Amino acid sequence: DFSQKNFFPLVGNAPLTSFSGRILSNAFKLSNISYTTTDVSGGAMYSGLIPLLTEGSIGNRNEPLVIENLQLNCTFDSCGVVGGSNGGSIHVIVKNGFIQASDSIANNLGGILGSTASGTMDTELESSGFNGSIDASGVTNVGGLVGDISSSSVRAENNHVNLIDLKGSDRVGGMFGNVAININVDDSYVTLKGSVAGTTPDLGGLAGNVSSPDNYIRNVFIDHSKAIVLGDFQSIAGLTSSGFINSENMFVISPNNQLMGSDISGSALLADSQQSIFDSGFSDGYQWNLDSNGDLKLEMEMEMGMEIGMGAEMPMP
Repeated sequence: DFSQKNFFPLVGNAPLTSFSGRILSNAFKLSNISYTTTDVSGGAMYSGLIPLLTEGSIGNRNEPLVIENLQLNCTFDSCGVVGGSNGGSIHVIVKNGFIQASDSIANNLGGILGSTASGTMDTELESSGFNGSIDASGVTNVGGLVGDISSSSVRAENNHVNLIDLKGSDRVGGMFGNVAININVDDSYVTLKGSVAGTTPDLGGLAGNVSSPDNYIRNVFIDHSKAIVLGDFQSIAGLTSSGFINSENMFVISPNNQLMGSDISGSALLADSQQSIFDSGFSDGYQWNLDSNGDLKLEMEMEMGMEIGMGAEMPMP
């Protein structure tokens, strides 16, 4: 509990911002962190609780590192819980998070990862989630999970984003801000329930902008039916996206059952009620329920009969 303590970023050896070890939660959590990023290396390219992860790991798929009550003020580029990653393995869940930035010096901002770092190794982002708000009105490349994917790729599986507010400038997305290198995304969902704002047409439920040619999206659910959109919002990817999404079982719940903008490729199934989802003809291995608030609750089963989150349900709050 950091409520009465100062938080300092976790850094490794030279370069000072790089960490290559392992962090295991051992069923503990970090709580009540309030941190304004600092330049720990004199001109840092990455900033966050862990500025740069290089082949290291945080948590694991069965026991992610949980951070509860996080306030992160980003004042440098590539900012998130992890600022940048090259070959890292990230399993982090933020509960009640608030990340903010006010100008372009903090471009590339993500709820979990600011940006991928230069290198040849993919970053693994699994069993992670961000629950809260991101207020980055002057920032380019803003995502609920990752701000910018342009230096190395990401393999994302079993992740979730529950956003109250999402605000940025250019390339703003529910899960990813800017996707310029091919990605694989499996078994994940995004819900947008408050203000969603961007100043350019690159504003999307999944990603702000997709320019890479061969992305694979499988079993992904996007719900923006309750969002208050302030800008030229597209259900999946921003309007100027030129890339290609190979999608299998992508669902969108939108106001009035209308896909906002054009799906740049693949198959998006629209639904604004439980019944219309069942009517889509896709139900094998999936179970949909309504919770006490009338919101959808989704259970997905993976191959070999394993459910997402080791048998846990995926709530749609």
